[in-house]
Amino acid sequence: MTSWSNKLNQILYILVVISMMITIMMISISTGVGIIHPPNNNTINDSEMLQLLVVNQQILSPGHLLETAVVRNIDNEVESNKIVDWTDSIFQKTGGWDDAPIVIESHKLLFFTVPKNACTTFKKLFRRMMGYENWLIASAHDPETNGLKYLGQYPPDKRNEFMTSSDWTRAIFVRDPMERTLSAYMDKGLKSGPRHWKPSITGAHVKRHCCRLWGKRNPICNLSPFTPHETNLTEYNFPFESFVVSFMRQCQDPHWNQQILRMKPKNWKRINFVGHFENIQNDTRRLLKKIGAYKEFGATGWGESSSDTNKTLSIFEKNLANHKTGSGNYMKKYYSPTAERLVLKYYRRDYSFDLFNFTRPENYPEKLFERGGTTKKRSLNNKFKMRQSVERHERE
Repeated sequence: MTSWSNKLNQILYILVVISMMITIMMISISTGVGIIHPPNNNTINDSEMLQLLVVNQQILSPGHLLETAVVRNIDNEVESNKIVDWTDSIFQKTGGWDDAPIVIESHKLLFFTVPKNACTTFKKLFRRMMGYENWLIASAHDPETNGLKYLGQYPPDKRNEFMTSSDWTRAIFVRDPMERTLSAYMDKGLKSGPRHWKPSITGAHVKRHCCRLWGKRNPICNLSPFTPHETNLTEYNFPFESFVVSFMRQCQDPHWNQQILRMKPKNWKRINFVGHFENIQNDTRRLLKKIGAYKEFGATGWGESSSDTNKTLSIFEKNLANHKTGSGNYMKKYYSPTAERLVLKYYRRDYSFDLFNFTRPENYPEKLFERGGTTKKRSLNNKFKMRQSVERHERE
């Protein structure tokens, strides 16, 4: 009887040991904490087995697990800081209307809007994707009222996921600087501002942002037609070349700033989709198909304007033609040799950035675009060579 009792106790002991080892291994796998194993190809006695169990129990104690988790979080944070510049304004909760990118969690899209690059239409698109019934007619720009979600509104762990996960699409649309500058001049230099801006004058944006009545003023603001403030700006008293010479470089504004300044250099490496305004209809379709949203939100429901009753068009089907009529067809009319050279020189970093893939004018020397270049910029360009190849392959 005693022998049977001893055998039963041994069996129960072995079962308990096996159960404890399985539990330890499962916890180790789920937490990533390593356990101490017996030497390979060696047998151990009961005493040695108990010693291993005690050591592993200490490794998997709550205090040790907490310490390990803290160390791992610190390591993750350090690794995250290596690939993302968290001091960038794109992470701010408040700031300019187009500082932080727009987040569409349902389709894992992080979209970096750029003024004068069809950002109004894109914001309407994202309002539509978020289910707003008045997505096409309501004002879409102000983050306080447009109902869109921005990166700065999320906690750090989510920001890190959106900026680093391969499951997310981080997209931006860029535009040839020469055409974009002319578009900015015609829109912000010659048109009236919003209805609540008083007095209602053409060129209100330039006067309000570049010729403020307080603080340091550009000397040209003291001359006609910028003084008195009530004077309308026209292409005759404020020609495009005057805008280029006296305002484009001296008055920083998101509508004509260099596009490479949209984010800090390190964060450009996280962008994995670049569209071009000049090919906006096709590139937008490509983006929406990539995230599985084209059929529902891009293929139909759009008109030539917000008041158009015909809503059977696809996104940008007519809008691009309107943009080109407003700026592209007037390039030769407005660009004097002086204006062209100054614009190319000012935007040389945009033209030299491989990610943008802009076509440089052939009649200008290469050194015009290299001047002011940095080793950091060249290193950043090298990071995108493979990605550009992939983008071209996808486009084909």
